[in-house]
Amino acid sequence: MRRHPWAAMVLTLLAVLAGGRNAYAQYADEDEDGGRIRLAAQAQPNPYEYGGYRVPDEYGPPQYDPYAGAGYPPGLSGPGYNSPIDAQNMPPGAQPWPGISPFMEGQFNQHRNERGLWFEDSNSRGIKYHFSMSYAYGKLKRPNDELVSSPDPTIPPVTPTLPQGFSPKTTGELFRSDANTGGIDMRWGYENPDDSGFGLRALWLTDVKTNHHKGTGAGDFNNPQFLFDNGGIAWNGTGRRAAYDRYFNLTYNQQMAQGAFDFSRTPWFKGEFYSVAPMWGARYLFVNEKFAFNGSDSNLTYLYTEYGPITVGSQGPNPNGIPAYEAFFRSEVETHLFGPHLGLKYNIGGEYLKLGGYTQGALLGNIENLSLKGRNLGDGFNTDFRFVDTFFSQKLRNSHVSPAFEQHFYAEAPLFRLVPYLNKWNILKEAKVRAAYTYLSVGEVSRPESNIIYNGFPGVPELRTSRGEWHTSVYSIGVDWLY
Repeated sequence: MRRHPWAAMVLTLLAVLAGGRNAYAQYADEDEDGGRIRLAAQAQPNPYEYGGYRVPDEYGPPQYDPYAGAGYPPGLSGPGYNSPIDAQNMPPGAQPWPGISPFMEGQFNQHRNERGLWFEDSNSRGIKYHFSMSYAYGKLKRPNDELVSSPDPTIPPVTPTLPQGFSPKTTGELFRSDANTGGIDMRWGYENPDDSGFGLRALWLTDVKTNHHKGTGAGDFNNPQFLFDNGGIAWNGTGRRAAYDRYFNLTYNQQMAQGAFDFSRTPWFKGEFYSVAPMWGARYLFVNEKFAFNGSDSNLTYLYTEYGPITVGSQGPNPNGIPAYEAFFRSEVETHLFGPHLGLKYNIGGEYLKLGGYTQGALLGNIENLSLKGRNLGDGFNTDFRFVDTFFSQKLRNSHVSPAFEQHFYAEAPLFRLVPYLNKWNILKEAKVRAAYTYLSVGEVSRPESNIIYNGFPGVPELRTSRGEWHTSVYSIGVDWLY
């Protein structure tokens, strides 16, 4: 072996320097004199640091602690020594401290084979924690297209000469767009040196109400200019439609919340600027929807023009002497979904721009609480609701399984570094701007507008179970902190 002259000089110098100091070994035989090599547990204190005292080598057997109790010179506390780590399981004399190697603390090291070549992946960065808080803008699916009436074709129009008078409406023509609402999206988690990790997610979209209404419900209802063909409902068992000429209002309330946790494994595929890893976890999803109707009928007789006010001077009193009345009902569904999910998470990019997301599928247990209540639903033209109790209330609970799918994309970048003044704030030095989009779809979900059988007095409307797909789209923007 060839050795350069300068290397020999450096090695010789190091050997000389090493020979002038005591060396502490992990183990030495009890009968061995030891010379300049001593067992770590027998190391002597520095005579200058402890007042010039030295503890004689003759103090007890090798296992004896010369610094404990009376074995140390009076008035001085012993410096202590490095006791074995889990001494019962260590070989005699083993004294690792503070670890096998202080330079390997928290290090990740992995070898992998790719197409016959071995690659090493290592780092000593430790665990990375992150927390993000974002404003969420969500779109909740509009109501299903359902007829707000009995579909019984034998129920004639209110006025035979105008077949379309006070015709029933469908939710599809009245609620044509998804409801928009705000909320909050929060995430916390950590990432291990091997890129596995754990995360918590919480998403909440506040209650939003959309409605369709015609008429004001105010004014002198003997005046024809306040009475219109606002809408009607055909009720089973009455043989006629109810004409709500003073006021016709349908409202739809929606809100949702979701909480989830995820575990992710070491990536299956990984490069310098990309990774793909499996993930699994569980979630809880809450969806609350309400569908309500309020109507008011003048109970007058009159002639009218289609979609316009009644003919002036044609109005007359109810032949049965029944005054104007109001009616309402409300159908509500509370959906509780919970269960496991599986998926993949992926990202591409680096320090200044990172794109990523995850795709998850789930099979969730679904507990549905359905309720329906109302009053004065039926033929109020011939039945005086003032003298009968028409209020009703029904509840129904179902349990089944619903499939779910969630897709999430995000982009994050350290934009605060580019903003004067803000880039001097300590709280924003390690922060990134995060923009994201989430689409969540759940099958076999019961919705309130689809659960009504429109029976009229003396019967009452009934609950039925009808299920379909429900979804939401959420856009969010906020701040992600790495610490």
